[in-house]
Amino acid sequence: MHQQCIDELTPPEMQPGETVDEGEFFRNLNREHVAKCYSGDADEEPEYGYRLGRRQWRYWGRQSPGLSVSLRTCIHSELCSLVLHPLGTDCYHVARIDLGAINRSGLLSSAFVARYDPAAPNLCHFVIQPLDGVVTKWMELGVALNAPFPLAKKLPTTDEDKARARRAYERYRSFVKIRRWVRRQDGSLPST
Repeated sequence: MHQQCIDELTPPEMQPGETVDEGEFFRNLNREHVAKCYSGDADEEPEYGYRLGRRQWRYWGRQSPGLSVSLRTCIHSELCSLVLHPLGTDCYHVARIDLGAINRSGLLSSAFVARYDPAAPNLCHFVIQPLDGVVTKWMELGVALNAPFPLAKKLPTTDEDKARARRAYERYRSFVKIRRWVRRQDGSLPST
């Protein structure tokens, strides 16, 4: 699988250090990085979906020099994102982050950019960082994405709150989509 993923890479025509302000990127996640939008929701298929845990945004804000990701159009699959990551064996889920949608949203006072940082064997590696260098932008983004969810600690009960929660989740998914269990719970990879 490892060699197959390497053979299928289509690296961007960029020089290391060049930046882009749009594109979709894969971010590998540990088990605890993903949470249900509402803790009381169904376990496997929650009605209101999953999102990144609140602590994940703070963690990203403390990372230096930025958020390690892989360009989706280069690496092609969530599975290869895990396989080619140096710590991929610790990761089970993959988030697809739409950098262009985040930058166009108006949620933040300054944009994020992705700096091309190829790291063999992953020639699709980028580092996402705030354009202005202010690391608290990650936390600001997490708060902005979570803000529309009504009564964040309880399941919505009224029809209005249920509709708002569904709209909030769809909005969230326009920026961040999470694919759970790319790596099986027992740690094995699916066969291709």
